[in-house]
Amino acid sequence: IEEPVQSAVSQAFESAGDAGKKVQNALNGTWLGHPLHPVLTDIPIGAWTTALVLDCMEVSGGRRGIKDAADAAIALGLAGSAAVAVTGLTDWKDLSGKDRRVGLVHGMLNAVVASLYTGSLIARRNKDRTLGRALAMTGWGLMLASAWIGGELVYRFRDGVNRANDVEQPSDWTAVMPESDLPDDQMKRAEHNGARILLLRRGSRILAIGETCSHQGGPLSEGKLEGDCVTCPWHGSTFDMNDGSVVNGPATTPQPAFEVRVRDGQIEVRAAK
Repeated sequence: IEEPVQSAVSQAFESAGDAGKKVQNALNGTWLGHPLHPVLTDIPIGAWTTALVLDCMEVSGGRRGIKDAADAAIALGLAGSAAVAVTGLTDWKDLSGKDRRVGLVHGMLNAVVASLYTGSLIARRNKDRTLGRALAMTGWGLMLASAWIGGELVYRFRDGVNRANDVEQPSDWTAVMPESDLPDDQMKRAEHNGARILLLRRGSRILAIGETCSHQGGPLSEGKLEGDCVTCPWHGSTFDMNDGSVVNGPATTPQPAFEVRVRDGQIEVRAAK
């Protein structure tokens, strides 16, 4: 079911045109400079962990207010989980291969967790608090398993990690290409000690940013140039060649930017300070 679901999500954003792109940027966290999804996960995890503690206090003979607080924490977690699901789905639509399959399992498990907490809240409202606590405890255990899978996506598969800084950028003036090799109004890739640098000549000006897309490592040199902006050919992230800033997501992290000079017929760059 990976491909049809992913296709449907992508088409939903694309069919909305510019508005869809703005919504996607907001959900990806482009405005934040950091993926939004992991930020929001703290809401259900924190709320449902609080509910677990309060349930234990209730069983130990807590006052009436303890019950109300536990129920409120579960409701807060459910509200937060809706936002987490939407942002997670937006990030997931750009994954492929094993990452996409693991992400799908992560999302489906979270849906089961949300269902258990919904059932718990209903049971509590129907005054069956024993069932409510049992469902919540089961959901909390599955939430930990899902959180572990989410950690695998970040720390093992490196989804959401900045791919543009995998190697050290030149900190001092370094020759990367003869000036005569860079045509006007064309992008060209240069390399130095594994660092891939994208160059663009605009008359007497030469612009330079990291060539490896910060989102998923796509080759920006093979992307589309519009004005001073380059769009990654893999997932459509757009960056400003003047400073590496993100114009459109799904990327949330800017590209490394470089200072440029021409000396003795060689284009020299160094990381912008």
